[in-house]
Amino acid sequence: MMEKDSIIEWWYGIGTLFCISIEISLLKIELVFKVLAADFGIKFETLLPRHPNYFQSIFVVSKIFPKYKAGEIQLLYQSGLQTGISLVKSIHCDHAGIALEISILGLILICQIYDRRHWDEENNDFKKYE
Repeated sequence: MMEKDSIIEWWYGIGTLFCISIEISLLKIELVFKVLAADFGIKFETLLPRHPNYFQSIFVVSKIFPKYKAGEIQLLYQSGLQTGISLVKSIHCDHAGIALEISILGLILICQIYDRRHWDEENNDFKKYE
């Protein structure tokens, strides 16, 4: 049986609460499922010579909300014709929040809401924002 302190330490040590991600691109296929920082997944990458990974930001819109929250919508282009979807919820880490990423043939839309504060490991709480 786990002691209360060890359960609290385990809970506050988690960065990713859950992650569901499927990605298919020219050089790889990846399926990842994470719950409470445990990683289950299938990853397949080709051994072909890799081309340089190219990112181009098309637009970014950011908004700051009350109580240390912020939101962001980004539209990017990435070489490699990446197609997939990813949903990630993180807790007890820097900028914890939720993010949704949808990519179609290299055009990537990212929507996220997160906490602007950093995580204080010593106190198991967010650092005071100044």
